[in-house]
This record gives sequence, C-alpha cells and structure tokens, in this order.
Amino acid sequence: MVKGSHGTVIFDVRYTQQGRGFYLCPDKGCVQKASKGSRLRPCMSSKGDEAAFVGRINTALSEAVTASLKQYARMGCFKEWDGLEREDLVLVPEGLPEGEKAFLQAEARGKGARVFLLPTALIARSSQCVIAHAVPGKAAFVRNVRFIERLSGKGLDI
Repeated sequence: MVKGSHGTVIFDVRYTQQGRGFYLCPDKGCVQKASKGSRLRPCMSSKGDEAAFVGRINTALSEAVTASLKQYARMGCFKEWDGLEREDLVLVPEGLPEGEKAFLQAEARGKGARVFLLPTALIARSSQCVIAHAVPGKAAFVRNVRFIERLSGKGLDI
C-alpha cells in the first residue's frame, strides 16, 4: 500500500510507486483492523467499507497477473507438462476436483517446480498452466500470485 502525494492510498502491484508505503497482510482481520486506523481512511468511502477496499486490491492483482500471462503467451513462455523442469511455475485452478489437484501438485513438486493455486477465472487455458522458469518479471509475477493465493485462502473473494 502506498500513500501518494495527493493523500490517496493505492495498492502498488509493481512496488514502483513513489510515496509513503506500508504493508498490509492478506487477512480479513488485518484489513478490518487497519480500516479502523488512520492509514486506510483515505481509500475507504465509508466506515466498514472493507469489502470494497479488498475488491480494489483483488482487481489490481488480477489485472496484473492477467497482463503477465498475456505477455508470457505472446513471448511463447508456456510449456507442455512433459517438459516440466526445476523452478518452472505451475498454475493450478482452484476449481479442479481435489484428486486431480493433488496429483498435479505432487507431480510438479516432485520435479522441483513451484506450484500455485489460483482462481479458475485467471487460468482459463486448461487444467493447468506451466510457465518456463526463465521469464521476465518472474519475481513480481510470483509475488502477485502468492498474494492472490493468500487472499483467496483467507476467505477473501477474488
């Protein structure tokens, strides 16, 4: 979160905005607690507006991840499952049946790949998505994917 020069608080997906920043853990209780303090007041239209605030964070994260996935598709960074290597990124939709999800996770981790569960809306390609380990902006992409994973895992809708 960054408080810009105009006093507005924004979620800085790329960690590049100038201004005074602070970290907000992706937990519903943390958002509620922070909304009672003075830091988040500028970004909330009314008291108890946590849902709209979390919605803006979800939108920013989803847009950033979607833009990265589109860029990776244009660059040919997606791989077939058979070519899975150490440090590749495997994105698995949350909507898959539990057995299939568990199988994909075990197989990917067995080969040393990094696995992330994401909302199905972000991965409409297939049952899984494999991204080559040497892609531009990988650190920022992984950070945003982890944040989405944590938000959805804490019961905050994406």
